[in-house]
Amino acid sequence: MYQDTGSQNRPEPYLQQEDATLLTLIQEGDEHAMALLYDRYSRVVYSVALRVLCNPASAEDVLQEVFMRIWRSPSGFTASRGNLGGCLAVVSRNRPLVSLDATAPPNKSTKWSCRRSMTWPSKQSTTA
Repeated sequence: MYQDTGSQNRPEPYLQQEDATLLTLIQEGDEHAMALLYDRYSRVVYSVALRVLCNPASAEDVLQEVFMRIWRSPSGFTASRGNLGGCLAVVSRNRPLVSLDATAPPNKSTKWSCRRSMTWPSKQSTTA
């Protein structure tokens, strides 16, 4: 699974930076800024991808792909699109769906098959 890069050991100015500032630093090649951004949002990206794919290895692939996309093109993620966390959640949801659509047989959707097979806990009465 993903690993925390230890952003708590970063210099204080990094910890207080807003996402837009971190993206600007990443555009300049700042690895510490990238590590901090990863620590902030890797759980969200992984969780969303895992929920869509129901496969930890595939979710890790999406996690890596999303953050490599940020590293290669941080200008693609701008404040005008809204909250970076929300944007990354949407990207991590849509990326696996594109892959699933590409590999699905015609007329058969496999996107939500894992959700259909999930069982929800039954409501238990609170009265004795």
